[in-house]
Amino acid sequence: MMLDCMDDPQFVCDLLEICTDVVITLLERADRRMHALTFGDSTAGLLSRDLYKRFAYPYAKRVIEALADLEIPVSCIYAATPATLST
Repeated sequence: MMLDCMDDPQFVCDLLEICTDVVITLLERADRRMHALTFGDSTAGLLSRDLYKRFAYPYAKRVIEALADLEIPVSCIYAATPATLST
């Protein structure tokens, strides 16, 4: 998958869209049983800043925005490196 970020980025985006949709659907169905939610991806720290902005951030943001109406604390933890945090 990491190589596909460079070799076939559309495939990666399509797959991440499907995964994001599934995560949102599952969490919406489980909302009455949750008191809080923490999610993340420890491999995101392997991405450059540009790849993080393209292949990690938009999908995490979509999940957080979709869950805003659930009124539960949401924490998104991604492994950060200077490359992903630098300005």
